[in-house]
Amino acid sequence: MRRKALLAVVTAALFMAGCAGTNEGSAPQAEGIVVHGDWTLDVYNVDGSFDRTIEFHNEVVKTGLLEIAFALAGGRNVGGWEVALDSDAGEPDGPCGDDTTPIACSAPASTQVAASGPIVMLQLESTLTAERDGSIGNVASFVETCNPASPDCPANMTSWQFSEKSIRQSGEAAGEQFYVTAGQTIQTTVEFSFTSG
Repeated sequence: MRRKALLAVVTAALFMAGCAGTNEGSAPQAEGIVVHGDWTLDVYNVDGSFDRTIEFHNEVVKTGLLEIAFALAGGRNVGGWEVALDSDAGEPDGPCGDDTTPIACSAPASTQVAASGPIVMLQLESTLTAERDGSIGNVASFVETCNPASPDCPANMTSWQFSEKSIRQSGEAAGEQFYVTAGQTIQTTVEFSFTSG
């Protein structure tokens, strides 16, 4: 089912890119597919009250594009998606784990596919809870795939990074991460839009 959803998104984007040719006499348009990621992190306190929203954009990484290409060619079965929130590299202060070994928080993400005009969208939604006081300065999304020719597919999936972003909270001094406290919930929504460029 998830493989069909991903293939539907990419196939629709490819179709739109093909249909976006130029009319005779008009200026040539750029060709290709553009993929953008729009992230929204809604942070809630332990008592359920709203704390803040952090929004930012990112792009798909090369491994993500390769996995789409392999899936379109029939060389991958697509499994689940997940999102991860972590501190910046070199600053071991992630919001999960314990005080001795802070790590990133990660959780499976639900998926939805939608189309509106020339845009096809894949939406990921996930809820994570900070296990400790920590910082978030890096986010990533992952997709699980396996080679359908492998005898252990789909039982044994490999997780591939689809997108990544080093973030900074708006309004804070450059170079600072944003902080969460133990028990806060981070509702994460990622919208990947596919448009003809």
